[in-house]
This record gives sequence, C-alpha cells and structure tokens, in this order.
Amino acid sequence: MFEITTRRAPMICRTNRQAHARRLAIETLEARYALAFDALFCVPHVANSAAQVVDVGAAQPIQSSIRGSAGTAAPLAPGLNTTTFARPEGEVVSATGRSPFDPSGEGLVTPLDALLILIQISRVNRGDAVNDALAIRSFDTSGDGDVNPLDALIVLNELSSYSREREGTLNVPIASWINNPTTINGSLTTEDLSLRLDLEESVDIVFAMLLNGGGSAAPVDLSSLVVGGAIELSHTQVVSLFAPQPDSDLMFSFWTDLPQHAVRTFIEVTWQPPTDSGVLLIENAENGIANILDQTHTSYSLIQNSVVSQGSHAFHLAHPTVSSNWFSINQTLAIRSDTKLFFMSQLNWATPTQIAKVQLSTDQGTTWPITVFSQAGVESNPSGDGSFVFRQIDLSAYAGQNVRIRFFYEYSGGTRYAETDTGTGWVIDDIRVASEYETTAYEIGQPTELEQWLLEITNRARADGVIEANRLAGDGTFANVYSQFGINPEDIVSQYTASIANGFIDRHAQPLAFNSILLQAARLHSQDLLTNAFQGHISSNNPPAPFQPGFTSTQRAAALGYIRSVSENVFSYSISVPFAHAGFAVDWGDETPSDPQYNPAFAGQGMQNPAGHRRNIHDNDFNEAGIAVLLGTNGLVGPQLVTQKFSNSRGPMITGVAYVDQDNNDFYSPGEGLGGILVEVQGEAFHAITSTSGGFAIPVSGDGTYLVTFTGDGVERWSTQVVVANGSNVKVDYVSTA
Repeated sequence: MFEITTRRAPMICRTNRQAHARRLAIETLEARYALAFDALFCVPHVANSAAQVVDVGAAQPIQSSIRGSAGTAAPLAPGLNTTTFARPEGEVVSATGRSPFDPSGEGLVTPLDALLILIQISRVNRGDAVNDALAIRSFDTSGDGDVNPLDALIVLNELSSYSREREGTLNVPIASWINNPTTINGSLTTEDLSLRLDLEESVDIVFAMLLNGGGSAAPVDLSSLVVGGAIELSHTQVVSLFAPQPDSDLMFSFWTDLPQHAVRTFIEVTWQPPTDSGVLLIENAENGIANILDQTHTSYSLIQNSVVSQGSHAFHLAHPTVSSNWFSINQTLAIRSDTKLFFMSQLNWATPTQIAKVQLSTDQGTTWPITVFSQAGVESNPSGDGSFVFRQIDLSAYAGQNVRIRFFYEYSGGTRYAETDTGTGWVIDDIRVASEYETTAYEIGQPTELEQWLLEITNRARADGVIEANRLAGDGTFANVYSQFGINPEDIVSQYTASIANGFIDRHAQPLAFNSILLQAARLHSQDLLTNAFQGHISSNNPPAPFQPGFTSTQRAAALGYIRSVSENVFSYSISVPFAHAGFAVDWGDETPSDPQYNPAFAGQGMQNPAGHRRNIHDNDFNEAGIAVLLGTNGLVGPQLVTQKFSNSRGPMITGVAYVDQDNNDFYSPGEGLGGILVEVQGEAFHAITSTSGGFAIPVSGDGTYLVTFTGDGVERWSTQVVVANGSNVKVDYVSTA
C-alpha cells in the first residue's frame, strides 16, 4: 500500500474557441477515467485548495524477478526491485526498459498509469519535481518532449481503443539487460547486448525495433522466441536481428499484439564492443611497403595488381636470379596462447627446389630459425596451386614470445623457373595474425534483376549445350526472327551437335560467377554503345572514363584493375533478356568465310559462321563474367543494349542465387531475388551477402567438400554440402517457395 497526495482544484478545460471551468475530484480512478475522455482537455489549476489523501492498492509486478523503472519523478509500487545508475550530474539512469505508458512498471497499462502522469504534472506545478530527461522518458507518451495532460489522455485513449477491439489486458514488455551495464561518462555502456523481456503469460505476439544506432528501422517479429512468459536474446541474436553499429547510442523498442502498436517499452544503452579482439596484425599490400622490409630483386615489384585474392594488390615473390627473395613485416608481435597466422597463398610454376616458407624471428629479425610453413614446387604438377589457398598456422607454441614474421621464397639449387610474371613464383595476400579469422565479404557488385536473369539463363545454357539447342529450336517466341534470317530450327540442333563433337564448344561448361570489375566494365561499354549509337567491341572516339578511344575488351577491364584476357559479346538492338540470349546462342547473322574457324558445313544456314558468341557462352575455360543490360534508345540502337564479358579467375568459386520462386517455374525471374542473405563456406576465408537481385559468389581454396550455409532475417536457415572438383565452379541456389 502507498498513499498518493492529490489536490482538489478547479480544472481549466480549454478548446481552441472557449474555456470552461469545472471541478475535477480524483476520489476514484473510475471518475478520473470517465472525465479524461471528455472532448475538452483538462489542465490542473494549482492555485487552490487543501490536500486530500486517496488510498490506492499496491501495484504488483508480473514476476518477483522483474525490475521496474527507476527514478524519483513518481512513486513506485512497493516490492519492485529497481536497479539504477547515477550519472555524474545526478540524473538517474535505469538498467531496465521503461514505457511512458506504464510508469508504474507493472507490465500492464492501466488507469493508474494515467494517474501517475497527472501526479507528475501536479508535483511539477507545485515545485516538488521537474520534467528532466528521466521524467520525459517515463511519462511522455506523445513524444513532444514535455509532460502534460495530453500524455495521460493518450494512455486512457489507448486503453479505451484496446478494450473496444479485443478482450484481455493491454500489456507492455518489461525489458532488462541480462549483464548489468556500467556507467561511463554519464552513459549506460555495455559490451554485451544480451537482454530479457518479461511478459504476461497470455502474451504470445511480440515485436521489436532498433530506433537508432544502425539497423533497418523495420519491425522484427520475436513471437517465435517466447518461452514461459519471457524472451531471452543472446548478444549474437541481438546483433544478427538488429545490426546495431558498434560504439553507438542504441535505443530499442518492444511491444505486443500488432506491428503498428503505439504502446511500447524503450531501452537504451551505448554499445562498446571489446577492444581486445585478439587481432595483432592485418597486412594486405593495399598500403604499399610502409610496414614491409622488401628483400626482392630490383627486376620486379614485390607488390602487384594482376593476381589478388581480394582488393587491388597482393605480394609476389620470384627467382630472377639464384638468390632467395623475401619480405618481412616490420612489426614485433606478442604471441598469445590463441594466436594463429592466416594468409592466402598461391604457389604457381615452381620446381622442387623453389620453396615457399614462412619463418619466425625472436631476435628482431637478426636470425630466422623457425619455419612454420613450407611448400615446394611439385615436379609432377609444376604449374602449382592454380588459385589461392587459405592457410592457417597455429602459433600457440610460441606464446609469450615476441616474434617477427617473414615470407621467404627459397631457391636451393638446380633448375628453376626464372620468370617474374605472376604466373610463376609465390603470391601472398590477406595476411592476418589473430585469435580467429574474420572472413571477408566477397563482392560481386550489385547486378540488376535483368542482369542476374541473363546470368541465370546463360548458366542454364552452359549446364548442357544439347538441351539448350533443343530449347532454342523449340521456342516459338523467336519464330519470326528465325524466318527473317532464314534459320531452320533443326539446324540449330545440328550445329550445336557438330560443334560439340569437333570441340568448338563445350557441351558442359562450369557456371559463371559475377565479377564486380567485369560488371562495371560491361556497364560502361553498354553506355558507350548507347551514347554513341553503335554496336562493336572497340571503344568509340568518346567513351566514358576511364576508357580511351580504341580500347579492346581486355584493355577496358584492365583500366578498371582486372588484369586478365577478356572475351566479349555485345548486342545493341535487343528487345528483351531472352531475346538477347537467343541472339548470342543461336548467333543469327552473317558468315565470315575468311575466318580460319569458318565451317563450310554450316554455310547458308542464317547463323554467324564461325559462331563466336555461341562459343563464348559455352566455353568451359571461363568461370566469371560481367553482364550489363542497359535500357535506352538512341537512333537505331536499343531498347536494350547488352554487353557480356567472360574471363577466368584461376580458381574455383561457389556461386548461385537466392530467390523466392513466386511464379513456381523452378527458375529465377526478375523481382524474385532475395538480397541480404549471409552465405558462409565453413573453413574458408570469404563469405558473401547476396546482392539485391539475389546473386553471390565465394572463392574457395580448391577441390574438396565444403559446407555452405545460408542465413538471414525472415528466411529459413539452410546448409548443404558441395563438392568442388577439377578446379571448376559449383552452383548452389537458395530457393524459397512462394
């Protein structure tokens, strides 16, 4: 039990046009409740009258463990366990959530809560309290930054609306941090965002939102997590569900019943993750040799940009002379019991006497007696890895010691590959010394839904050329085009069959993965085709930067940082994505008898001879692509201008698309892509976040069996094993039914 002291006083009830006087007696909650719903709103007049004592029954918490809101701005029900933290200036900060609709801290919204707001107003008017920041957070239901009768009216209005629409009580979750935060510089601060929501037993629908500090500002449905009248969210769950930003002031809101419900609980904290993450070193060649001791021959550069794991640069060691070449990292590291060395390694052409080593020094680099990694060239496979391999070295045996690290490319005599191009020697990238390796997101850019659709159609064709030939021959959509060029659909099948037999195209080609640079190069070239109204593979006299007039497809990619040979298809007169694909795969058009690959058996069949576009589509050597679909017209070109770029990354990838099969055709369609899905490959250095159109790609170390897992908000977690063989890409799609 506790006593509330109130005053009987005249009430000034105002509208925009008039003021009325009436007396408001607060003898009972029922009387207060009825009066507050008067259309005129009531403002206490503090000039008069004597105090009266009203006996109000004690408000009880839902469970004895629930902690109520803290503060001195209003009386609290006895028995509520309140945890508070004092700011330096004296303001009280609560470690629990608070709802201005439930200042009593019961977890229920009742007329008592409206009365407590009115009491706060009365106490402020007679000088016993102030509307400080804590009072605003505790009583301001309207969000106008003040405490006034409107706030009490809103509480009563919500109660009335709720009682009209449904049975039962109006509930509000009580939120609290599981690990008590600390107060730093006046702010409630925590490293661990684990929290608990206590609920009435009847509550089974709960929503949440992160209002500031990152995230998408969209409601998150927590209903499936309700267990025994409560929800407990681990730190990992909070981070996954809301994506808060580290070192930010966070405000969460929680509510029940409906996604748009106004009656909510709020809880705030400053999130400061631990600064000791166990990361001792990150070196990826992107900052030059500022932190590197370079002991390589002057005939080549230690840092190059033609073969990289991720980013724009990587290290390269070679043997242009008989001397060993190496570099060390100019930083002394204090090794701990959980320290590991991680790096991406690619040993290319090398003999058994050309050996890649990682060595440690415990005397500041004077001597290097400890070898923790060694890989020599293999006589039966001198071309080497062919792609980057993720290496992980346990350094716990050197815990407590201060060490330096060097990458040493040893030559021990005999024959050697002396070239200095990146096809020979040892390439190293993404060096990290840490307790755990934080995988890096592999970016494919943001292909549009039309670009993703064309990649899916292209990959379907590459899966089996014979099936694709029959699909194209039987597609009546293109009958008019076939007639225009004099194409007999049966000849499409016969040309495919003959071209597979003589090796001109591959029946089965590995799936293509998007490459962000090739995508950019394709888009810029399509823009050149549109702006300058032409179709061709050579840049115009006025190409978009950074291209120059006369650039080839390979030069355009190189200008953007992709240093490999690139093949290309272009079509400036497409009318749809399927039309562009058919134009490339059927390859309707003129013959070129002077070309060395011209096939006389195909003469007069209305298809390009040789069929170079078809060959690009069905070339198993390619494993990545950039595809641009640009909409527009300029003179005769348009309405779609399509550029396809093809190349090889020198390493396998797991690639695919995540989508909702809304039209139930077992195939990706525009508008079906699922963006923001996390794709992880166990034990590998990279992960992916699907693009807005659903696509992804992840480089892997080489042949083997990999566990691939898809997770994301609103989608079912799914894992599958994938076998990578012969250094080829593998396609894995995440498909959700409509």
